Amino acid sequence: MEEKDKIATKINHPDHTIFWLKEGPNTFGSSDRNDFIFPEYVSGYAGIFFLKGNRVNIRTAESANITHNSASIDGCVIYEAGKSLLLEAPNLEFRVVNYDGKLGIEVKEQKRIA
Repeated sequence: MEEKDKIATKINHPDHTIFWLKEGPNTFGSSDRNDFIFPEYVSGYAGIFFLKGNRVNIRTAESANITHNSASIDGCVIYEAGKSLLLEAPNLEFRVVNYDGKLGIEVKEQKRIA
């Protein structure tokens, strides 16, 4: 994917970023080889979001250290019927958001302690 295509798939806000999901697989992690480029403290390849209709699944890489309610996850449904799970990764939290029928991954960085 070209850089201009990646830029069109996200919106940056001061306190969060939204990556818009496309139907099918959407890779994520800190490497620029992913569809969604997360901050550098996330593993290079962290996993895949899979959008099918109005349902989003996640499959995570073992090294990703992604949790929900402090429990490690490796794969599950994270969005269905308007309900979204809040997921955590090192210094991040993220979830599926729905804006007028368009689904995206909202990523918020936690405050860094100086």
